[in-house]
Amino acid sequence: MPESPSAMSNPKCSALGLLVGLLLASGTALALEKCVYCRGINCQRSSYQAEEQCSDLLDACASVFEGGIVQAQGCLEGLEDGWRALCQAPSKGVDCEICVSDKCNTVGSERAACLQCAESEDEQCVNAPQLLVPQRCAIARTGRSFCYSKLVGERLERGCSLSLSDQMDCLASGGCQLCDPLERPHCNDEVIDFNAAPDTTTEATSTSTSTPSTPTTQSTTTTQTTPSTQQPTTTSAPPTTATPTTAKPNAAFSLHSSSTTTIWLIIVPLVVFIYTLHK
Repeated sequence: MPESPSAMSNPKCSALGLLVGLLLASGTALALEKCVYCRGINCQRSSYQAEEQCSDLLDACASVFEGGIVQAQGCLEGLEDGWRALCQAPSKGVDCEICVSDKCNTVGSERAACLQCAESEDEQCVNAPQLLVPQRCAIARTGRSFCYSKLVGERLERGCSLSLSDQMDCLASGGCQLCDPLERPHCNDEVIDFNAAPDTTTEATSTSTSTPSTPTTQSTTTTQTTPSTQQPTTTSAPPTTATPTTAKPNAAFSLHSSSTTTIWLIIVPLVVFIYTLHK
């Protein structure tokens, strides 16, 4: 008995449905990527949000840095020649970060990574930070990123400081320490001695005793009388000078210590950023 037309059409419909499904799946897999986009000063504006549609299926997303400050973001093939050159060896991974998923270019360079942990979640954050794996920070939009170690209550936290306001607050706090990961990778991995506060008494003593005293000379004059001549005789005491003393430096790494270099690294980008905004 011959099959009905409806029965014969079912396999065709199934095959057509499978073909459409495969086409849709392949279209999704081969969809062109979008990348976070910025150029120049717009990269330093936290309110600036833009995307770029890549034109090549084999393209990738990229972020270019100079001195730790983001300068350009977008599709790799769309970067200007000078910036794209930084994405080639040996600068790749140092001044340029490349990724291959949709809008993935939101993290900083690999060498600017920091430890990111909390004592409340991991005891190694306090006792063995060198055993933890550093993680890359998100891209800072005002200035550049630093690593921090700080006390929150009585618990230690380590992480990335991404804004100038947070960095200035950290420097003003007695329980927060900033460091530069570009000078030493994942620099906030040191074990901290909470009792190593500066000895202000020793510093004060050093200040008062390190200033050389003015040499003093004591003179006494006596007169000897002879039948023919009066001749004065002068006796001088040798000058006395106090020996300068210097306080022993505090070698312990402490949250109470401050870094002049770190302060300038924060202030200079702040001045440049404010000046650029008001041009």
